[in-house]
This record gives sequence, C-alpha cells and structure tokens, in this order.
Amino acid sequence: MRINEFFYLLGFKPNTRVYGHSIQTIDLPKDGRIEFARWKNPRGEDLNLAQSDLDDLRTFLSDGDVAVDVGAQVGDSTVPIALACGPQGLVLAFEPNPFTFAILGANAALNPTKLNIFPIPYAATPEDGSFVFDYGNPGFDNGGNHAGVSRWKHGSAFSVPVEGRRIEPLIRARLGDRIKRLRYIKTDVESHDLSVLVSISSLIDECRPYIKSEVSHNLSIEERVEMLRFFTGRGYDVRRVEPTTLFGNLLTENDLGGTKNIDMFAVPRPV
Repeated sequence: MRINEFFYLLGFKPNTRVYGHSIQTIDLPKDGRIEFARWKNPRGEDLNLAQSDLDDLRTFLSDGDVAVDVGAQVGDSTVPIALACGPQGLVLAFEPNPFTFAILGANAALNPTKLNIFPIPYAATPEDGSFVFDYGNPGFDNGGNHAGVSRWKHGSAFSVPVEGRRIEPLIRARLGDRIKRLRYIKTDVESHDLSVLVSISSLIDECRPYIKSEVSHNLSIEERVEMLRFFTGRGYDVRRVEPTTLFGNLLTENDLGGTKNIDMFAVPRPV
C-alpha cells in the first residue's frame, strides 16, 4: 500500500476528478496516420504503437475478423486489435468504469475508415448484477472488484458502482453468424482473468480463438498453474508475452513463480 492510499483510507481524501482527452497522432509506415484519444488523467499515457505491433497481430488477424477485449480501459489494447481486424471486422470492448469508458467511446469514434469498435459498459461477472469497484486514487484509473478482500490489503479508498453481466450471451447475441470469425480474446481484469475465461469456456471451445490474459502478481502459484492448465487442457500452447512480440517462449508450470505480472498468450494447436 502506498502512503497516500493509507491516508485516503483514513478519510483524508481529495475530491474525485473527471478528466477529458486530447488527440494523439501516430504515423505508421504501412497503416498511415492513426488517432488516439489520450486520457488527460495524470496516469494516462500515450499509445505506444509501432508498425511491428500490428504486424504481430496480423499473423493471426485479418480484415473481417472479430475480437473481444475484456477490461478495455481507455482502448490502448482495443485500438491495435481493431486495426488488425480492419474496417470490416469488429472488436467488442467491455469496460465497466464510467470514467475510462468515456475515453474508450472517444477512441471508438476515431479512425472510422480503419477500424470498428463497439464499446460495452459492463464488467464480466459470473452473474448479472450491480457491483462496487474500488480504485486507489481519485482519478479512477486502476482498480476493480475487491469483494471479500480487506480494504487495508487492496488499499483502494475510492469506489464507483458498475454493472456486471454474463458476457457470453451478450457476445453471441451481438455477433450472430459472425461468431465463426471470432479469432482473438484479450482479458485484463485485476486478478479475475481465470473466472472470466471459465465463464466463456464454451465459446472458447467452439471458436478456438487466440487468447491473451494477464496473470496478476496477486495470484498464488496454485492459481497461476490453474490458469495455465485451463489453456493446455484445451489444446493450447501458452507463450509469455514479451515487449516486442506476443509469441515469446513457451511457458511451463516451472516458469510461474515470482511476484510480477506476466501476460500469457494462448495459441490454439492445429486440430
């Protein structure tokens, strides 16, 4: 817990802040000019997008493909995925935080000839309902569902109500026949990635998409192993995401120790 979070929990909290966005432009050799709605939150960042990032995604994504981004935040992961899926494709982007959802919506409106993003303002939850997510600062930039965890452990003193939904029915209803083009799922949901994956396991088994999921530093070694086995038991090879490529070295159970976040990239084996 940071020292400022300790004082926030004691009640010495500043007022919450709502931040708008500015437009960042990125010029790429192949894709040309890309616009990105950069959140003006002090912790907001420029989109670090290189042509090689899109080339990496296009090894398995092409124009007309469909993807799902669970925990899209402001769209820094959604925009590259949508560019790889092209203007005939579609990315369903789930983000329950109303502060970041507003910026995600701005990003969905940009680059209309190059991408297609449909923002959905829900958290992925086992059952439909209303929830409270906690955040560590008044800008609401990083947090999530801490139900059952002491506030003195998660250190998040700022709360916001959100709506949660079982997302597989929503995905199927929105995509219809396009479900056959589902090629990619990304999850980043503050330690709840495995729960989300389990909730859409029938969709994964049917479509066998590529999947990128965060393995939080908060997870125990047993939980990390369980997550790896979720993929390997379904006929996936699992690679560690590296700064320059999704296709890093193969991950084994012996690689899952430590206390840092890692990202798994699950590649379906040929059937």
